[in-house]
Amino acid sequence: MATQADQITADTKVEELITRYPAAAQVFIRRRMSCVGCDVARFESLVDVCRIYRQPVGQLIEEIRRVVRQERPLSARR
Repeated sequence: MATQADQITADTKVEELITRYPAAAQVFIRRRMSCVGCDVARFESLVDVCRIYRQPVGQLIEEIRRVVRQERPLSARR
């Protein structure tokens, strides 16, 4: 069964991800990626920022998915 975390792909926009799953920000911070609060985060996908920071995209996505699976999305917090 696919979860919402499984919908996170290399094409997911950074700002969209952090807005929907705020805990995902900790992954970028832990990896010293300055994506949180960046003005261009709304335009850049995970693959874009991995290219910029020379990070393996597959590992980043898996780490984000682990964090997201432990967090409820903002839309479900009512």
